[in-house]
Amino acid sequence: MPSALNFICSMVLVFFVFSVLVSTVTEVFNTAHNRRGKCLWAGIDRLLGTEEIGLELARLLRAHPAIASLASNDADKASYLPSPVFASALVDVLIGMMKSRVTQSPYGIGEAIAALPGTERIGGVLRFLWRQANGDAAAFERNLAAYFDQLMDRVSGWYKRGAQRRCFLAGLLCAVVLNIDAVHVARALWNEPHLAEQVAGDGQRVLVSYQPNQPPGTPPDKAVSAVGHGLAAELPIGWPARWYRNMVHPTGLDLAAEMMWTAIGFLVMACACLVGAPLWFQLLGTLLPLRLAGPVPDRVTPVAPAAPAYPGAPAAQAPQVVANVRQGPLNFVEERIVANGKVKALQLALGVGQTGEFDVDTRGAIVREQAARGFARTGQVTTALLQGLGVDA
Repeated sequence: MPSALNFICSMVLVFFVFSVLVSTVTEVFNTAHNRRGKCLWAGIDRLLGTEEIGLELARLLRAHPAIASLASNDADKASYLPSPVFASALVDVLIGMMKSRVTQSPYGIGEAIAALPGTERIGGVLRFLWRQANGDAAAFERNLAAYFDQLMDRVSGWYKRGAQRRCFLAGLLCAVVLNIDAVHVARALWNEPHLAEQVAGDGQRVLVSYQPNQPPGTPPDKAVSAVGHGLAAELPIGWPARWYRNMVHPTGLDLAAEMMWTAIGFLVMACACLVGAPLWFQLLGTLLPLRLAGPVPDRVTPVAPAAPAYPGAPAAQAPQVVANVRQGPLNFVEERIVANGKVKALQLALGVGQTGEFDVDTRGAIVREQAARGFARTGQVTTALLQGLGVDA
């Protein structure tokens, strides 16, 4: 169970760090291209219609001082419009534009609406709102502002759907460029439990420092960046693909199968971005306490020394309990070392006898080397340890 939890926590951490990266890239793109402003004005253009008067109203609205002042610069479009400002500006623009067509004097918004052609989309909407207001100009502006708020709710839905598409494409692009595929990452974490334990431990640093409520597009903090660099060094990430370098005499079928799994892994990473970094952060916060709790330790009964065999004999010493170095089955990296005949090269780098087997002396040397380098002392070989020793497996 702890190994499975380590694996799940590690995968959640990988998805979280990748989602933070992709969300930052997506937000930078949306800001640079003013996607919010374009989506806002697409909704307003749909309200005003594509007829002559609707197009003229849209042009005058963009140039209205109350709206133009909300944009970041003269060449940009406002990305947010308060509904009262929109309603007041539209009334002002409509009265000014229809002034030449109104014969009554004095004239107001009611006369301007009445002068609109019956075929215009905006004319039908404004006449409907004017009837609801019973000819009251102030009530009409309130109705127009409420209608604009309802339209913006629809526009927000359009923007979110577009943002989801851009997030998926950005995630797929980042996965391909950085060669991050969920299948090979999951395979490495599953085959190397010590690596999954080390990666899951990095999640605690992220859990303490990350602020989930920070504005979208905020650059990752130092802890997330540091963990991201660590994941890139420990996991099969980057080009050339590590699975290709580790293949011995690959056949065309083997390459095709690995490329298929790589493509599936890219799609999984892109889909993982759609749920957003906050959800992965919450899931990480739920799983890590379960992992840190761990199993209940076994009760240890002290062994009493044996009675002396005869009077005057020295008392027998209590047996010493010595912690054994892990002697479980070989992990994925060790199996590759054995298959490639690199065990003696590893033992030479560790400074132990070159027996060609993973014996007790070799395991002890691995533990000492892991402790010296600040790695988790598992007694099993990791990819990071091999790189530190300069051994090519």
